[in-house]
Amino acid sequence: MTELHSGPVTELLDQRRRMALIRVFEETTPTLYAAGEIPGFVHCRSGRRPSRWGCARRGYRPSSGCSPRSSSSRRTADPAAVPTSGVAVDTEPRPIDALIVIDMQNAFCHPDGSMYDSLGAPLHEIEPVVRATAEAVARARSAGLPVVFTRHRYLPGHADFGPLFPQFLELLRSRDGLLGGTWDTEVIDELGTGPADLMIDKSRLDAFHGTSLDTLLRSLGVHRPAVAGVITNACVETTVRAAAMRDYTVTLLADCITSGSAEHRAASLTCLQAYQLAEVVPWTAALPG
Repeated sequence: MTELHSGPVTELLDQRRRMALIRVFEETTPTLYAAGEIPGFVHCRSGRRPSRWGCARRGYRPSSGCSPRSSSSRRTADPAAVPTSGVAVDTEPRPIDALIVIDMQNAFCHPDGSMYDSLGAPLHEIEPVVRATAEAVARARSAGLPVVFTRHRYLPGHADFGPLFPQFLELLRSRDGLLGGTWDTEVIDELGTGPADLMIDKSRLDAFHGTSLDTLLRSLGVHRPAVAGVITNACVETTVRAAAMRDYTVTLLADCITSGSAEHRAASLTCLQAYQLAEVVPWTAALPG
């Protein structure tokens, strides 16, 4: 058989294949959306194609209805009820069946920690966040819910640090920061952890990557975890997205998470909620007494 080389003939064939795939996608997708089999985005107002593909292809603007579900369709609480920096907070949260606390370690949350002021200042409102998280952990334990703590830590010499965030590597090396087995990596005393607590050690932003977190949650029968911890726009958001991709239904405790700035925190929460990757609620709503 003669092999076709690049040229007008193969370009025409490629174009026809692409157009055929596009026609199949545009004809079948609205039916799947109507049946609820493709969640997450609303239709274009034309009703013929979904926003993520059809709008980009046809040049529609978000103002013509091709956008994630609007915040007006969600239930929201009085913003004064919890310091959410303008983020909509749901008032009727889903029931949760576990609490995951991300990286509430001495390194990030204690004034003597290696990363406490690594962003130029302590994490935004870290003290009230620590207090709220301690209360949420106590409430979860009293309700009999499993509480899982993650700890960000590295091998000796930071051998598994990787190529990302080189700006922090020299700082950590100079302070022996986040090395496994050191005080720096332990969960802060305020959360009252002990030898019997469930700990997941990680070396990446995603707490599922290279760890047994997924196996642990499934072994415990967890489907709807709540998440607290630091840093909202780094390890917290990355882990929440990874959980959503594994079909967990995630609730974020709005007053138990923080970032280097209020703006970063608000942006992260807004994106996660807008695309329904997580429900954002105050901890007292997720863990009623």
